[in-house]
Amino acid sequence: IANSLLHACPQFGVHLTICGPEGEDASERAYKRGRELAGAAGTVVRLVHDPIEAVADADVVYTDVWFSMHEAPSPEGLQKYRPYQVNAELMARAPKDAVFMHCMPVHRGSEATDDVADRFRSPVRRGPHGLAQAEQRAPPDGAVEAQRGGGATDADAAGPHPHQIGGLFP
Repeated sequence: IANSLLHACPQFGVHLTICGPEGEDASERAYKRGRELAGAAGTVVRLVHDPIEAVADADVVYTDVWFSMHEAPSPEGLQKYRPYQVNAELMARAPKDAVFMHCMPVHRGSEATDDVADRFRSPVRRGPHGLAQAEQRAPPDGAVEAQRGGGATDADAAGPHPHQIGGLFP
């Protein structure tokens, strides 16, 4: 997810802050390309290791799974990632209207707590009038493709105030 966001966010006028434990950074190649794209687009791509710094100006707090589906969590890994858990305390450090997103499936109690997944304007939950985040992917995926091929300018994509994503990715 982090590598994809490094390429996509600058193209749509979105600032991106990637955060995770030291040594667990996005690929250097993806980070270099993300910085190049950000420079051309007038956006910012940052790499930090402090989750509070990562969410401070975020419109979206987005995280990924800590372990792949076929990998058993180790006690050492859980201890290493625990400071990057998205919980109410961390979300309180983000702007008050920040939303929480996850690449799905969310492992509640690990990457995010139940209260975050079910609150903070989170599309992760399934509400009485909303669909789960995973069910909403097709329309935005199509819109992204339409915008990329539909002649929209960088200024159209960015609007007057670029959005910012604070991602916590292992």
